[in-house]
Amino acid sequence: MRIGKTRQIGGGRECISMKIPLRAELRGSIAELAETLAGYPNLHLYSKGTELKYAIDCGANFYLFTFGRSHIIGEVYSADSPLYHLRDALLRMLSVIAYLGDFYAVCIESIFPYLIAALRERQTEFQTPKAQGRLGSDLILAKRIVGLTTLLDEQKRRNELLDQHGARLLFHLILSESAKGPFSKQSISKRYDADEVSINRALALAPSLGYRIIQQDLQRLRLVIE
Repeated sequence: MRIGKTRQIGGGRECISMKIPLRAELRGSIAELAETLAGYPNLHLYSKGTELKYAIDCGANFYLFTFGRSHIIGEVYSADSPLYHLRDALLRMLSVIAYLGDFYAVCIESIFPYLIAALRERQTEFQTPKAQGRLGSDLILAKRIVGLTTLLDEQKRRNELLDQHGARLLFHLILSESAKGPFSKQSISKRYDADEVSINRALALAPSLGYRIIQQDLQRLRLVIE
């Protein structure tokens, strides 16, 4: 995760940039990739050549995606610290990767540190505004509370979606460990800096993904295909 210097983008806005680089191998040609990305909503071609760059303008924020033969780079430009928008940037990147399907072989471990950082962020705190003068009437206050409640619901939805993506990615990391032999929750926690709740949530996906958990002994587990 790299925080860049302030620069100007469309409309003369001064923004700070943050990069999220992922290791990913392109399966196919750049031309085929461009044809597929043309169908992704609100994604606009920024530049093309040996790699493709696409932009998503979200008003206050600006997202730029670079697709190369061995990498995908997500960038977020924001007037405030782009770290505040890490969750949103990851959700957008995961959505693009899911849309591309088998076009890229993504190295799962390269995205995991960013997911860990995003999941550790403190939840956004919403405070009820205090009434002041005429603007503090019940009607104005009620409207503001409804607005804040809507924002809170949206944040919860995004958090749940990110949790689901995180659990699925952690499950695949655990699966790769299981392929080497029996594993323990402690070893997974130490290697990937994941807490027990996250590990249990990931393992709970096993049946839906076609795997069964085998208890080797008191601590060691193994995943086998159903």
